[in-house]
Amino acid sequence: MAALSHPGVTAGVVSDPELGAELLSEKWISREGLMKALARMRRCRCGLVEALHEEGALDLRRWREFVCQKMRLPAVELDQVNVDYAAGIRLPAELALRLGVLAYEQTPLTLKMALCEPLEEGTLRELERVVGGKLSPAVARVDQLRRAQLAVYGKPLGSSGKPAARPCAGSGQPEPREPQMPSFDAAGCLERVLREAVRRGADAIHLEPGRIRLRLGARLEELQSPGEPELALVRDLVLEQFAIEPDLVAFPHERDGVLQVEGEPIAFRLGTVPCLAGRRVSLERRRKPSALELDALRATPRAYENLAAALNQSSGTVLLAGPRSSGRSALLFAAMRHLQDPALSLMSVEDAAVPELDGVVQLLRRPELGLTTPVLLRKCAAHQPDVLLARNLDDRHDREAVFRLALGSTLTLASMIWGDAASTLAIAAYTATDPWLPIQALSLVQSQRLLKRLCRACRRPWQPGVEESARFRSALAGSREGAASRDLKAPLTLWEPAGCPECRFTGYRGVALAAESVLLCERVREALARRVSIAGLRALLREVGIPSLRQSALHLVLAGDVSLAEALAATPADQAPDPVS
Repeated sequence: MAALSHPGVTAGVVSDPELGAELLSEKWISREGLMKALARMRRCRCGLVEALHEEGALDLRRWREFVCQKMRLPAVELDQVNVDYAAGIRLPAELALRLGVLAYEQTPLTLKMALCEPLEEGTLRELERVVGGKLSPAVARVDQLRRAQLAVYGKPLGSSGKPAARPCAGSGQPEPREPQMPSFDAAGCLERVLREAVRRGADAIHLEPGRIRLRLGARLEELQSPGEPELALVRDLVLEQFAIEPDLVAFPHERDGVLQVEGEPIAFRLGTVPCLAGRRVSLERRRKPSALELDALRATPRAYENLAAALNQSSGTVLLAGPRSSGRSALLFAAMRHLQDPALSLMSVEDAAVPELDGVVQLLRRPELGLTTPVLLRKCAAHQPDVLLARNLDDRHDREAVFRLALGSTLTLASMIWGDAASTLAIAAYTATDPWLPIQALSLVQSQRLLKRLCRACRRPWQPGVEESARFRSALAGSREGAASRDLKAPLTLWEPAGCPECRFTGYRGVALAAESVLLCERVREALARRVSIAGLRALLREVGIPSLRQSALHLVLAGDVSLAEALAATPADQAPDPVS
């Protein structure tokens, strides 16, 4: 292959195998390290430099020396070379121009060029001369980079496939001009997605490689989205909004922030993780704690009565379980506001920044400083709090620390990510070092789900057939809520969403809470002491008249608050054969 000439540098074309052989011959790397890197290249489909770095066969200093030696750069310019192993070589604009911004396969060291700073006017004009196209300096940095990469390589770097080969110099064939990326408004696309998510009441937005999906309760719905090069710009813009450093985008992140949607600040939690096709970005909506009050439980009388009885006690543990976006934290905050009294001492242990609660001493978990949940709870015990809130007790040691505090004169409110009430009881009791600790400390265990409430202004009636009505009523059999629907011959009227201006034509307005609430009695404690299986615990809960999550959701359907489709989608089916399903 012919050598390439460029202002300031003359270098031969070197492929990955040739580069590996040269590094090995000059003893920059060992043979063993090269073999491991080649195996990683075949396995992970990555470049040689990235594979060498992942295998620990090439350190930063020696790679800088190698680049400068081959590019005939003076040693004083060593500081200008910045290596980003997540994307190959990352160079300042001037140095990248000197090293060559021609076809990806033709760059001397199989470099991947990324601009560290916005292009200066002189560099921009030189780049336009090289690529033969007009580039606007007003475009954002990431957009400018991808436009330049597409103009030079025919596609953004890192995408699948190889760019088309260019004709060699002197072959007589005119070099074709590569297509230019059309102007794309990433900010406008992100604003439209955020508006649609807020309008439909989505719990989360998932920006995945090639598509955008909204989390609506237990379902995922795909939105019409642009292609992957444009969608990558939207993801980069989200990371910029959350102040993620460009050098750290290759690592997983979780961060809270606020985005403006139609002039209104909306709180989100950002989650990002790298994947084979690029990067997956998730925006989980952080709803205000005041969005759910204790009155939301009045639709399910048993759950409301059980929670009120547990909160009236002076000790014990109230444990709420459920997946993310199930209203656990909102209900705990509502309980804390309900218990606020100048004569009581209220404290909380948090693992992230939360809204301030008046009259509550809020402590922050800092594991990197040794301030774990057990340590903070031991410190709290010295202050003798009357009520203590501790969320996200997904670790056995955290739960045991809360249970020990609850055996004294402290009412503890806790939450964990888990399934139904029976499995929550089992994981709390059967994994404890002292099994009697949770059995004596627990006073209430409640598993819950949030369901979309039908809009009262536009909901429309729907009458199922006689057979469907009989199956619906039989699904409620055994629960106190189903006592009013035992007449199988009476007509049954359910409700379904329609859409109106008041609900923004979604058919839903607000949320409803379906809960499986277990106020521990002696029979349940004896079953836990005998280590009854989870299936046995479920049977016992149905025997004592505690409705399941599915039955609680169907009661909301019967009351006209929730549609049948929403109830079946948001709650797990009962383990026994479910007549509704």
